[in-house]
Amino acid sequence: MSEARPPAAEAEQASGPGAILRRVLGMRRSFVVDRVRYRERQATPLRRAFSPSGPGHKDFDVLFPSGESMRIRATPSRRYADIAGVPEQRHAQLIESLIAPGMRICCLHCRTGWVGAVAAISAGPSGAVFACDRDHESIRYARRRYPLENIAFEIGGEELLAGELDGAFDAAIALGRPATDAPRRSTRGVEVAEHPLDELWRVVRPGGWVLFRADGAAGSLLLADADRTPPPELLGEPGTEARAVLLRKPAEEPRQGDRGAYDADDAGDNDDDPSAGRW
Repeated sequence: MSEARPPAAEAEQASGPGAILRRVLGMRRSFVVDRVRYRERQATPLRRAFSPSGPGHKDFDVLFPSGESMRIRATPSRRYADIAGVPEQRHAQLIESLIAPGMRICCLHCRTGWVGAVAAISAGPSGAVFACDRDHESIRYARRRYPLENIAFEIGGEELLAGELDGAFDAAIALGRPATDAPRRSTRGVEVAEHPLDELWRVVRPGGWVLFRADGAAGSLLLADADRTPPPELLGEPGTEARAVLLRKPAEEPRQGDRGAYDADDAGDNDDDPSAGRW
């Protein structure tokens, strides 16, 4: 899987001679990334399409190595790593360094699948990744673009975790932007999107970690509400899309008096009971 942008990435070529000629002639560009072929449906440059004066989206026809095809619509909130990159790519080295082979990872708000695929590759064949997002097109694309055996892409959000046991995952990642219709709540007079941090914290085992998106003031409020130890690690530039927070869950310590096995001496006054000291 390539983590780089495609050759002659559209966003960087919007003002070049070739781009100008394509716009004049109405030509539509195509390019290939990791044997996946993209063909634009409109000649309008991506930057202009996403601008306030543009339509707000750009469509592409995609042909996958399996022979399957689909039409995708790139928008400011639905980004494709092969077309113009995704903010999560700035944390690629961090993600790869945190994940060890064999780990079980939960990826919430995985969007078009790039971060889930990186986690699956880092976890290796002995690991497993559960990735989900509410956007149907993003999941349909992710299943075809990243057909890895150790990852499952599902449509939905944090409600899909309700059936998971406490500590079911070694780690959780939530770097994608939640759906725009996510529940909202008021925190200290400021309305922020409901963040599923508590649910992620529940499904991560002691000693594991949670890496999540925290944008600007909203992210700071969410951190202030989260009573966690050790303190969170802030990553990335404040106020940018790439800002993230790493929370490490303390490892459980044995409670005083726990011996891990039943001891016959604990039977005390039950010496006369023939079942004392037995399971």
